[in-house]
Amino acid sequence: VAWRIAFVFPATLLVLVAVPMAMFGDDCPQGKWSNRLYNNKKNDDLFETDSESEKAGEEYTKSSEFPTSQYSTKDESLPPVSKFAGFDDYRVWIMAIQYACCFGVELTINGSMANYLYTEFTEEGCIENTTTEVVECSILGKDNASIIAGCFGLMNLFARALGGLSSDRLNKMWGIRGRLAAQFIALLGEGIMLLIFSRIEELGAAIFMLLMFSVFVQASEGTTFSLTPFVVARAVGQVSGIVGAGGNIGAVSWNTMIKQLDSTREAYYVLGWIVLASSLLTAAYPIQGVYLLFGSSASEKAVDEESPESVEKAADQQAVVLS
Repeated sequence: VAWRIAFVFPATLLVLVAVPMAMFGDDCPQGKWSNRLYNNKKNDDLFETDSESEKAGEEYTKSSEFPTSQYSTKDESLPPVSKFAGFDDYRVWIMAIQYACCFGVELTINGSMANYLYTEFTEEGCIENTTTEVVECSILGKDNASIIAGCFGLMNLFARALGGLSSDRLNKMWGIRGRLAAQFIALLGEGIMLLIFSRIEELGAAIFMLLMFSVFVQASEGTTFSLTPFVVARAVGQVSGIVGAGGNIGAVSWNTMIKQLDSTREAYYVLGWIVLASSLLTAAYPIQGVYLLFGSSASEKAVDEESPESVEKAADQQAVVLS
């Protein structure tokens, strides 16, 4: 019964957040979806309605940050986005694999860690009673094991944002190659931490390493989605959907693997190597023509890709591909 009652709190919060979002939220930073900005140098007219949000958007786009001579709400000058945009791009599928190795791993750990801590860390010299499912020699007990396992998820309070912030910071230094570097470092750290954690038999050290492992797991999720807007510039939703689905598929795969292997400890060890391998895939795909280790120079991508100039350029390049 307790697990059913536990759903009431997040469900209530979701409703409390969803209702005001639907009532007062804008479709996008420029206001209504119909007022989104596209490159159309022939049209300088942006927002023609009188709503407060659109007025604010008009003032913003008329500032020096958004030169109105280069942007328009009309998109007739660009060809329509293909229904398969993103689906036929190998980079999207590699990123889906990488998301399976961070968010998929997170879901797997959430479901298995409490039992792992409860059964794997026992008092030295204690003889178990094999006739019962209760682990009498467990150092933690079920309640404490569940609390410590919950700390893994609590790292989400800051660690996922830390991944995104790290990606932004490295982008300022090295351009888009910095974002790729952040992705590689986060996944590499996650794999290493999981490998170490799976070999530790002392409880205190294991808890510390679990928290470090959690930071890298959540950070990897942040770095992954700091890259998705720049893979296929005019199909961000489709790309995000595919990458996000990779996390759920990963969770199913890793949980199946745990059940097939002899112990959860060995499954964690194998999973650590899989995550390490996924980090190396970062070198296999370019973003905006730049690879992690080679390709266009970072100086050529020095302009922040979130600037209007770079978004415009990315959209034009994608339009050519889709036409």
